Amino acid sequence: MKVEPIVDERALVVENTEKTLVIADIHIGIECELMELGIRIPSQLPSILERVKKILKEREVDRIVIVGDVKHSITHSPYHERKDVEHFLRKLVDYAPVDIALGNHDGGLANMIPEDIRDSVSIHPSSGFVHDSVGYFHGHAWMDKSLLESELLICGHNHPHVSFVDSLGCTITLPCWIRMFVDVKGLQECPDLCSEIPLIIAPAFCTLSKGISFNDPETKPLGPIFSVVNLDDAKCYLLDGTYLGTIKELKKFSKPENLMSWEEQ
Repeated sequence: MKVEPIVDERALVVENTEKTLVIADIHIGIECELMELGIRIPSQLPSILERVKKILKEREVDRIVIVGDVKHSITHSPYHERKDVEHFLRKLVDYAPVDIALGNHDGGLANMIPEDIRDSVSIHPSSGFVHDSVGYFHGHAWMDKSLLESELLICGHNHPHVSFVDSLGCTITLPCWIRMFVDVKGLQECPDLCSEIPLIIAPAFCTLSKGISFNDPETKPLGPIFSVVNLDDAKCYLLDGTYLGTIKELKKFSKPENLMSWEEQ
C-alpha cells in the first residue's frame, strides 16, 4: 500500500488495488457563520472546487473519500449551503465515485444528495467504513470494530495544527499531518487482532476552520480514539512534507516560558 500526501495541499492519495483521493473537513458554508460574526467573505466553494479539480486533473483516481464534515452547519442548513453541497458533489462525481463517512456537522447530508447522482455517492455512518484495506472514519465517535482489521486508519475532525511561540509570546500556527498508532491491545474486545494499526489524522481541507494545536499541553484532541493512542509518540509533518518531530519533542515550542532566553543559548 502506498500513501502519498499531496505536497502543499490538505489531501492525500492512497494506492492499493485502487487509487483513492482522501480529504477531510471541507465545511462548505462556513462563510455563513462568519457573516453572523460580522466577517463578510465570499463563498469559499469556487476556491474549494478549484483545488480539488487541480488534484483530480493531476492524478487520475478511482474513488474519492471524504472523512466527514462536508458541510458546516450542524443543525439547520441554510439554502445556499444546501445548494453548494449539491453543486460540489455533482462536480466530484464527474471524476470518480464518492464515499462519505458522516461527521458531526453532516446532519441531514443524505437528503442533500441530488437524485440523479445518488448511485455515485455512498453515505456511511459516523462509525466509518473499510475500503481497499483502509478504515475511514471522521473521529467524533467510536469507529466500528470492523475498521480494526484494516491495514491503515484515516480520520479527520481535529483539524490538526502545530504551534510555535517565541519568547515575546508571538505565535505561529501551521496545519499539519499527524501519524501515530492505535493500540488495539487496549481494546479488550479485540484480543486476536494485530497489536497496532497506523493512524493518519488529516488536516481540514477548509482553510478557514479553527483547529487543535497538538503540541499544546493544555489542549486535548477531540474524540474517543485518543484513549487508545500514545499521543507523545505521534509524528508531525507539515503540508510541504517536512518532518518536525514527535508531539513530545514539539511541546516545548508551544509556550514562551519553555524556551531558552538568548543568554541561555
